[in-house]
Amino acid sequence: MKKLKQYFKGDITLWAAIFLISLASFLPVYSASSNLQYVVGEGSVLGHFTKHAGFIIVGIGIVFIFQKIDYKYFGGFSKLLLPVVIFLLILTLMQGKSIDGANASRWLKLPGVP
Repeated sequence: MKKLKQYFKGDITLWAAIFLISLASFLPVYSASSNLQYVVGEGSVLGHFTKHAGFIIVGIGIVFIFQKIDYKYFGGFSKLLLPVVIFLLILTLMQGKSIDGANASRWLKLPGVP
């Protein structure tokens, strides 16, 4: 336990919540994977599980990296990026793409990305 505390800084309750929610997130993936396989016609339950596990591992890795950075730096970084975020929100509102006729135009078409 002491060895784990050496690597995982911060609130142990928060880390436990992150891991429990990550584990619980496999239930909806399992529930939806058979429907996705039927509707889309490709993939398998194991394929969806593997993809989701990759997302979880990358996400926990990002949290692990960001725990090492002092929180004081995030305030200045957020002030720099706030105008960029506001610009992108306005751009999405004006030029959002509808996908398959759905009235959810919250996607931007990026050049070079399918």
